[in-house]
Amino acid sequence: MYDDLPAELTTGQCFVCWQMQERDSKKTKVPISPKGGMAKVNTPSTWGTFQEAVSHCEKQGLSGIGIVLSKNTGPSLVGIDLDHCIDDAGNLTPEAKDIVETLNSYSEITPSGCGLRVFVKGELPAGARRKGNIEIYDDLRYLTLTGNHYKGTPKTVETRQEELIKVWGKFVSPPAPIKERPAVADRDLPDDELLQKAMNAANGATFRQLWAGDFSGYPSHSEADLAFCSMLAFWTANDAGRMDDFFRQSGLYRPKWDKVHVQGRTYGEETIRKAIAGTTEVYRGKQERAPGPETKPTKEPVDILSQLFRWDDIASMDVSTEWLLEKLLPKGAISLVFCPGGGGKTWLLMQLAKAIATGAPFGDLQTLQAPVYFIDFENPLSVVKERREKIGPAAGFWYWHLACPTGPRKLDEDTWIDYKALPPGLLIFDTLRASHNGDENSSKDMALVLSRLKELRETGFTIVVLHHTPKGNDGTYKGSTAILDLADHVLSLERQGKTEDEEFDPDSIFKFGCRIKTRFEPHSVFLSFDPARGFTTRDDPDDETMKIMRDLLSREGPLKQKEFRKVLEEKFEMKKSRIFKLLRKGTGTLWNVERGDKNSMLYSSIPVFPLTKVAENWKTESGGFTGSGKHIDVNNAQNVDSQGFSSFPEGDGKTEKQGDDFEAAVRHYMAQGLSETEARFMAREEV
Repeated sequence: MYDDLPAELTTGQCFVCWQMQERDSKKTKVPISPKGGMAKVNTPSTWGTFQEAVSHCEKQGLSGIGIVLSKNTGPSLVGIDLDHCIDDAGNLTPEAKDIVETLNSYSEITPSGCGLRVFVKGELPAGARRKGNIEIYDDLRYLTLTGNHYKGTPKTVETRQEELIKVWGKFVSPPAPIKERPAVADRDLPDDELLQKAMNAANGATFRQLWAGDFSGYPSHSEADLAFCSMLAFWTANDAGRMDDFFRQSGLYRPKWDKVHVQGRTYGEETIRKAIAGTTEVYRGKQERAPGPETKPTKEPVDILSQLFRWDDIASMDVSTEWLLEKLLPKGAISLVFCPGGGGKTWLLMQLAKAIATGAPFGDLQTLQAPVYFIDFENPLSVVKERREKIGPAAGFWYWHLACPTGPRKLDEDTWIDYKALPPGLLIFDTLRASHNGDENSSKDMALVLSRLKELRETGFTIVVLHHTPKGNDGTYKGSTAILDLADHVLSLERQGKTEDEEFDPDSIFKFGCRIKTRFEPHSVFLSFDPARGFTTRDDPDDETMKIMRDLLSREGPLKQKEFRKVLEEKFEMKKSRIFKLLRKGTGTLWNVERGDKNSMLYSSIPVFPLTKVAENWKTESGGFTGSGKHIDVNNAQNVDSQGFSSFPEGDGKTEKQGDDFEAAVRHYMAQGLSETEARFMAREEV
């Protein structure tokens, strides 16, 4: 089946399986790990080898296998996905024919039989990845593999950089026109003087490093090129010609600068274009305004309607929420994390910084790898060192401390722009109060700080700002409402069960999650703290208590709220306020509530097995179960073996995991009051 796949599509540790499932009335190819469970495109531990994927697919009867495209796994592999491009006669659409002939690399027919997939070696520029039925990816996506080679195309994956850029620019991302910006800097200032000013500026060390050709602080040479061009854009007031002159004199210059890259533009021209597009403030020197009356340029009329998105087109856009920390830290957002002083927020964010910088999970929460910059205005370096020893090493984690030769930049000073010189990643400011000179109760001062954070966000950064709570109120943040208005996402770190003025207790349970405001789906997790290791994820401390409450309802039958509360108060010595909190928390997941007689609240447990099984397996008066209208006497071992367990061969027929899951389910149903035979029947249905 996969004999025609080229070597590039069978080697490495980047393969997954997939299963076709229906979600919201739409068929979806769900990625499955060759090691069991779900696969994720940002979690290499859920991938496997080609052979592992093929083997797992065959054993589990899955729909097929796929390959994960990731820039972290070696030379860049690019997949071009062409949907609905083959008609009933086997002919390609004109667009697909153009793309296949231009790329001239290994192509195969997709599982649907009416699409094509082309694989090439190359590098995609930043920008759109999808338009209509055409998608192009090189990172954080998986594509199915069929081995159904499309005749007439090579059986090898070819390097097609120029052709790839041509296809991308023509079919996916035609460039928007960039209006020329008038140069306002003093061109009479000689190059050597302007260069000297740049090297002696607040971010002069970074400028000198890049001028010398040292890009060691950046993920790639290309990202260093863009960062340097952004600095040149500032100093030359977006003068593209002068930027090019300076760059060619720098140590970063290489032959690639003059190579055609996008839509007929060279790599250098495209890099300068991007730098100018992202530069809003420029160096103006000491220019005096020219004498004479001030005249305003006449604005040309703009067709605004053509610049807007159609509501119905948004559904097909290649945009989605990405999370640096699963369901808690959204990528490309400004998140505020508040907690009382000394409450653990700095330690927790240091741990999260390490996990995100390395792409490692934090407990059972997945992360998306990104460079991290921790901007520390408050903590003694000795404390930072102690925590580094406990938290451990992390490449890609940078610490900007007051003790650095060049200290952190205040967000309300002119030097704040130095943050833009960093390669985009996660910026953590500790704390908001120390990161500016203004008044945190002033809407004007906070609006300025948050506007600069927004500008950083728009250039590709994710922002996390640590903040304090007001005295005597741990449930909210401190300062102006402008802080809340301008933030995208607000999180709190709260110690559970804390009494007023109680000191920090390492044995406490913490809740970390969304509070007050979010533009995303709210979520929270519970944490434990160990002074030797820091924070770790843990189960909700209410889970066990609520399961006991659910089991009580299962045994006693539906109970009125007053009866239920009385049992909990007498048997478990629970306080009334806690009972009401748990009743609300478990409604709809562990028990249902309906109106009884005299308008009373009647609580009944929700079975732990799927509701479809409830309908199919009602227990009969004689001790058996009915399934599709058929009575099965579970007291007869022969019936149980033939009806419930015939698919399990003797001996080691079950896998070790199946066996463990089965026995755990048996114990669970027996705890619900079923006999062992009944429990084994229900466990077989579940597992």
